Amino acid sequence: MIGLGRSRLAEPPPLEPTPALLAMLDELPVTEPLPAFVPAAGDAATLHQPVMARVPEAADPWRTAGVATEPRVESIEMIGRVLRASGDISFTRFERLSDFVNLSEGFITIRNATILKRNGEPTRVTLPELWVSRDEITLVGQRDVEPTDRAGHLLWVRKTPHRLVFVTRGHLINAAIYLLPGASSSAFAEATDPRFVPLSDVNVRSLADRRVVSHYGFALLNRSQVVAIGESPAIGDAV
Repeated sequence: MIGLGRSRLAEPPPLEPTPALLAMLDELPVTEPLPAFVPAAGDAATLHQPVMARVPEAADPWRTAGVATEPRVESIEMIGRVLRASGDISFTRFERLSDFVNLSEGFITIRNATILKRNGEPTRVTLPELWVSRDEITLVGQRDVEPTDRAGHLLWVRKTPHRLVFVTRGHLINAAIYLLPGASSSAFAEATDPRFVPLSDVNVRSLADRRVVSHYGFALLNRSQVVAIGESPAIGDAV
């Protein structure tokens, strides 16, 4: 019986240096070693360098003056399902409060925190720092907001105001949102991003005690806390 298997090719014998081969090698011309390669300005070999190092600061829309050294501090009030507090939020790598809340991760740190009563009045409980889970936050509000003109900003987009009513597990919120021209409120209601929606001219009423009403010039509403959305009469023209 003949067995089938993979045949092996015979390996060639090692090459033995002969006098004729050595003589040929001695006749080869001697060459100088190549000089070290020095890339010229703009050469493709310089692509290993960080790309952002060659971008002018004026061309970077996310860069703002002093953002790397001077932290920005915003005074806020936070309303949650079981907690209400006030204090300061400090951030350095973002231009706006909405960017910081939506793009950063982990707990939100509130400095110089004061625990508030249900009606917003301060208690005697104060803390140097308070770490709050994003999942427990319903709204981050600011009572006094300075108007800003972003019409000349590189990332500014013209939007149209809509008045909506939001129902959460503990509050009824009436506020203005700004959508792209032609966008519908129903499409906004079904969206999932951003998680914290920027609102203007915000009225918050407690469902547990309807006498408790708060007003904020600007607020960020957590979508995950919203159980229903309704439309109010339209307000104003496009801005």
